[in-house]
Amino acid sequence: MNLAAAIPYVTGGLSLVAFVIAAIFYAYRASLKQRRDIILSAPPADRIEAIDSTADFLRIDTAALNQKAKERIILEQIKVRSERNYMIFFASLFFGLILAVIALVTILRPEPSPAPAPAPVATVPGSPSAPEPLVKVFTHPDLSREGRIMQIKVTVVSNGRGGGSFNVDFFWTGSPGTWSGSQSTTITILGQSGEVLQGITIPIDRSGCFYGGGNHQTKGGELTFDPKIAASIGVTLSEVHNRTEGGC
Repeated sequence: MNLAAAIPYVTGGLSLVAFVIAAIFYAYRASLKQRRDIILSAPPADRIEAIDSTADFLRIDTAALNQKAKERIILEQIKVRSERNYMIFFASLFFGLILAVIALVTILRPEPSPAPAPAPVATVPGSPSAPEPLVKVFTHPDLSREGRIMQIKVTVVSNGRGGGSFNVDFFWTGSPGTWSGSQSTTITILGQSGEVLQGITIPIDRSGCFYGGGNHQTKGGELTFDPKIAASIGVTLSEVHNRTEGGC
């Protein structure tokens, strides 16, 4: 490929720089070839002047050489520099063409099509949506019986299939009362008419007096009824058995 044939492929800044460099070395090589042709074709009387002019152009000191040595060295230097410039020319031209191809591929590459919008979900007017989980929270006043059970709370959660789960939460303190021994609380979940839906018995931890806010206890489990019908809770404390310590 010659220099003129490569011009249509020049695109972008880097490829243009590479093309200019190739053009400079191409012109320099052509100048060397022209000087070589002049030296070889010039009459003997004019050849001395052509050799001296080329030596000055190539910055070669030939003052101490005879005419034949000057001609041999100058022609050899022209050959070496022409071959080197020829390689630089093709390397620059090749580099420029590679950059041009990259630029063209980038420009001509189609933009990715946008992702399709998700299809709308068809809804039937009046159709019920997924129900939110039913959550009910019941509380009860504090109770005392040789200690005090406080902040009583029962939470029931529906699973949407006629059942659900419960969580019992309370604090117990031995003041005023006693500690040690065994005692339990029974929490009943009641329906609209006061009927017992489910009973939950929890042993009280009486291992200390637990002053201040009391000892926090919790218990969770599965419901045996539909939480929708739960209306209230009842709480009882059993007697203390096997007590070994006195009052708190």
